[in-house]
Amino acid sequence: MKILIATIFSQTIGAATYLYNVILKSICYYCIRVGTLRAQL
Repeated sequence: MKILIATIFSQTIGAATYLYNVILKSICYYCIRVGTLRAQL
C-alpha cells in the first residue's frame, strides 16, 4: 500500500514539475517574442 501511494505521489510531482516547466517556457518564449517585436519598432 505504501509503495502505491509513493508511486502516485512521485508521478504527481513529476507531472506538476513538467507542467510548471512547460508554463514557464511558454511565458519566457512569449516575453522574448514581445521583446524582439518591441526592439524592431
